[in-house]
Amino acid sequence: MSSAETQDVASAEENSVLAAATGRRIWIAVGVITLLAAVLRFSTLGLQSYEVDEAATLFVIRGSFAHMLHGVVRYEATPPLYYVLAWVWAKVFGTGELGLRLFSALAGVATVPVVYALGRTLASRRIGLVAATIVATSPYLVFYSQEARSYALFTLLSTGGMLCCVRAIQNPGRRTFGLWAGVSIAAVATHYFALFPLVGQAAALAAFGAPRRLLARTVAAAGVVCIPLLVLATRQASDGRANWISGGSLLQRLRVTAETFMLGATFKGTLPHSVLVACGLFAVSMGVAIAAAASLLFRRALARERRAAEVAGLVAAVAIGLPLAAALVHEDYLVHKNLIPLVPLLAVVLAVGLGCRRAGRLGLAGATVLALAGIGLTVLSFTASSLRRPDVRQLSHQLGPPQRGRVIVFVPRWRLLLENYQGALDGLPRGGRPVTEVDVFTAGQSIPEGTVPRGFRLTQVRHGNTFTLFTYRSRAPLTVSPAGLGHSTFSESGLQPIAVIQTPG
Repeated sequence: MSSAETQDVASAEENSVLAAATGRRIWIAVGVITLLAAVLRFSTLGLQSYEVDEAATLFVIRGSFAHMLHGVVRYEATPPLYYVLAWVWAKVFGTGELGLRLFSALAGVATVPVVYALGRTLASRRIGLVAATIVATSPYLVFYSQEARSYALFTLLSTGGMLCCVRAIQNPGRRTFGLWAGVSIAAVATHYFALFPLVGQAAALAAFGAPRRLLARTVAAAGVVCIPLLVLATRQASDGRANWISGGSLLQRLRVTAETFMLGATFKGTLPHSVLVACGLFAVSMGVAIAAAASLLFRRALARERRAAEVAGLVAAVAIGLPLAAALVHEDYLVHKNLIPLVPLLAVVLAVGLGCRRAGRLGLAGATVLALAGIGLTVLSFTASSLRRPDVRQLSHQLGPPQRGRVIVFVPRWRLLLENYQGALDGLPRGGRPVTEVDVFTAGQSIPEGTVPRGFRLTQVRHGNTFTLFTYRSRAPLTVSPAGLGHSTFSESGLQPIAVIQTPG
């Protein structure tokens, strides 16, 4: 072997060793980011009680498999796949907060390496790492990774469908198109709004050179498979169970979507001043980082990197544009949590700017700011009581089992949730019942005079993390009826309270 050939072999071996070392470092980095996502999601998984939507999940999955399927058709507004999986999961891990939410948390954590693979496949390893970091620390995605609902699985499958779409663009064939269609159908079987990213992905395939005939056949086959789901959606929509969405202003819902995507699902305008200031500081820092990402994307990103942003941006534009157009015409189901697959797509677009080859220190600084702000907002959402879910578990513990006949007064949306902890609750009959105790549960700090009939005196006020419990007692049983609970009773979110009756035993 000549000297030149020997040098070539040595150089090839050296490059192979360097590539292997780089690959190990990359996968270590992906592991660390995924571990960070797991810590943010698992460490507080059972901290808070179930909330109202989770109580609906519990109602559906308790009982037989047939009961679960009937519950999806009769009471839910989403497809059955999540409930089928959650029903099986609950048989193994139980229906406690920690056990049932673990399914969503695992789906949320699994989304992180999928986003890395998406960014790497579209552009580069560095862009994949930045996108994975943004998703891992997103307070919005952390929240829905800790909710026993379909949104974390919806996000995972839609993002997986996007990854399969990109691979089909790069390597078109029956296998890649079939995989894309299969994952996308699973996403639609989890949430109807997965249809919009699916259409966006089909548009991306068409725009970026996929074989038209193969694309048409795949889309047609996926459409045929989805027909039963569309029939189910029509049946569920006929009951008007999602009409609450269109009750608010569309512009307000778009504003809330932008706020919650950045600051988390628990953010709202009516917060204590100190919490609003903290959220404002985080919002400003994140806004600066996003502006830096946009600047770097347009000024420093290479053509291949910009193409990655174009692919993700096209799918995101279709996924928001179609439901927005439907809302403007007639069918208005546009609410932030139905748009949750947009978050990983937007993370990829930001990552192209912050992680592009020529981003330099500015890109690293922007990615660091986004990650630290996301972690800070996540920690704030667990430590600030005004950002936490109403703690009905703590309320139930303070109420305890009934020692005497009592009436409990609260707004109706908490009934199903309270029954999860207290057992079945009977409505207070119109003629009333004699009791010696009236308990009033409210998220406020006070209730108007006249809420409780005369003859009862306030004996105890207990403040929980997210509620106030007022206990009134009388020396002898007094008849309490719905009409006797006063005309100036309290309300929350425009809902007037209801009264239920509990008796010992």
